[in-house]
Amino acid sequence: MKKFSIFVLWALLVVACGGGDDDSDGVTVKKDQISIAQNLELLGDGEAKEMPIRATCDWRITKDDGADWLTVNPMSGDKDTKSILVSASKNSTGVARTAILTINGGDAQTQRVVVTQAKSSDNQDPTSSGEPSADDNLPPT
Repeated sequence: MKKFSIFVLWALLVVACGGGDDDSDGVTVKKDQISIAQNLELLGDGEAKEMPIRATCDWRITKDDGADWLTVNPMSGDKDTKSILVSASKNSTGVARTAILTINGGDAQTQRVVVTQAKSSDNQDPTSSGEPSADDNLPPT
């Protein structure tokens, strides 16, 4: 009888302590994952680049307001989607520009990609582009 009581006590202890995969201890385990590069640089004269994406769930991309210069295709996908195409038109603003892509899906951690585009070569400083400046014609002092 004593052995039976010890066995019942042991069984109750195992059941009470758990051992399953539930998150009753307050820890949330994310099962879905999304993996993508965190930075992308594009040429100022316009460029398109393919970015690999790995996901175990359906996902969707949103981009910053005002990032109409940036095109992303596709804007959503699933675990079978292997890449996205990010392209930018020519940057005639005279300064580099930046946008953030936000990728969400399932219970995966949100991913962000910072896309930076240099200014167009038409907007470069003439002294930095190798073209002669007015000072180049001055005699040495």
